[in-house]
Amino acid sequence: MRKEVLCSAETETIQKVSGLLKNLDVVVMTTLNENGRMHSRPMLLQKNDFDGRLWFFTNDASQKVAELRWNRQVHLIGFDSKTSRYIAISGTGCMTRDRDRMRKLWNAEHQKWFTRGLFDPDLVLIEVQVDRVETWEPEHQEIYVLRPFSAEPLAG
Repeated sequence: MRKEVLCSAETETIQKVSGLLKNLDVVVMTTLNENGRMHSRPMLLQKNDFDGRLWFFTNDASQKVAELRWNRQVHLIGFDSKTSRYIAISGTGCMTRDRDRMRKLWNAEHQKWFTRGLFDPDLVLIEVQVDRVETWEPEHQEIYVLRPFSAEPLAG
């Protein structure tokens, strides 16, 4: 059974989506290139308090950064094996070099992927402002639309 929930980015909604994300370590991020072709890759999901945004470390010279400069739409897919829940997240991505945020998010796992460390001049964060979250569990589907991040009305 499909359930649609139209929400504002209020505390209750943020907490619900945060709970949906808590068991995810990796998501698959899909972006579009300048020819409209989709490109997907696994990304380590940062463990922080969800506030309507998700964060990902990457290299400024990466293909995903070039694609986000062309088209900021991002789609993320994850699977929570503890609950058998699939989750799809849509949002808008941008890059930042916010060193304070990087320090808060950095952990030993990142060193494996970014061997030059936290102060690598090519290290950037992708910030995804989430506007829609869909979940599928064995018994039902739910859709959460976060506002004010999206002005898109829900179709019935």
